Amino acid sequence: LNGARLYGCDLRSARLEDGKWGPRYKISEELEYEREKDAQRRRELIDQATSVYRHLKQRHTEAGMYDVAGRFYYREMEAKRKAKSWGWRDFWSKLGLWLMRLLCGYGEKPLRVVGSAAAAVFVMAAAYSASALYFPGALYFSAASFTALGYGSWVNAPAGWVRALGAFESFIGVFMMALFLITFVRKMTR
Repeated sequence: LNGARLYGCDLRSARLEDGKWGPRYKISEELEYEREKDAQRRRELIDQATSVYRHLKQRHTEAGMYDVAGRFYYREMEAKRKAKSWGWRDFWSKLGLWLMRLLCGYGEKPLRVVGSAAAAVFVMAAAYSASALYFPGALYFSAASFTALGYGSWVNAPAGWVRALGAFESFIGVFMMALFLITFVRKMTR
């Protein structure tokens, strides 16, 4: 059913339990959106895709197929993100959807949170090493800041902008750990 045209279909009575969606779970409306040049037609196609993905998500949730419903939730959120523009009216909404996609796959991909957290620790460690900390010490300082556990006696807490950056990293770390827990629990409680 990957690439099927489903807008206008009665999905409530469709027997979708045995459907094979392929690896991408993309319907024809979204695929056409990606190829279409006309702005008005693109808007219609992505709105149709959003509606179909929402109905497919609801149908699979009702059938107890939560993993498939999660994939359609991801596609629905992708369609919503694509429908937004970077213009002044939609900017913050599009940015929020883009960040949710990047950090946690709209709550469907807990490993993205782990990857994002690891990237944050290494990027901050690189910034700390620019302040005269050697890299292993900077990595420890970054991990200790990220987890908000405290620095212990391994590395002396630097002064100035590095300390302020460490406080900021602690905020990011606590947020990322909470995001991981929410995403993981959401995935596992289905």
